[in-house]
Parts: sequence; structure tokens; C-alpha cells
Amino acid sequence: AKYPRARVNIKNITNGIMKGTLTIKGITKPITVPYKRVNSDKGIVLKGMVTIDRTLYGINYNSDSFFKNLGANAIKNTFDVNFKIKLNPL
Repeated sequence: AKYPRARVNIKNITNGIMKGTLTIKGITKPITVPYKRVNSDKGIVLKGMVTIDRTLYGINYNSDSFFKNLGANAIKNTFDVNFKIKLNPL
């Protein structure tokens, strides 16, 4: 409830790479994200996937990097985000 949103700020898009920042729990880190561009008569779509390490943003719950002997209760430090950004023609 204290941090209901994460925020992505894209600063540069070139040659299949987006660069910007990702803010989670008030912690901002640089992020580089590969994407594929798909052109259509309805506009341009940027598609991709990025892997985020939750521990870089202070989300350490059940991380075996911080807590030992968790066994089957350990939660992976990383998660994948698939995205699709639709850019409408002007």
C-alpha cells in the first residue's frame, strides 16, 4: 500500500535499445531495455522483455541472497516483464 506504483521513465530510444530509469519503492536505477519495432498501418509497436532484479530495489523478502536455509520457500531475485508500447501515427 505504501508503494502502489513502479515508474519507468524512457529517456532515449535508438537502434533497438531503450534507456531510462526504473523506480520501485522510491529507489531509482538506470535501465536498458531491448525491443523490436513492428510497423503497421495502425502505427508502430515496440515489443520486448526485460528482467528486473527485485533486490536492487529493496525487495528482499525470502531472497536466498539475504536469508539462508530458505529451501523451497526461497523466491527468485529476478522477474521478467513483457511489454508492448503502441505509438499512434500523428
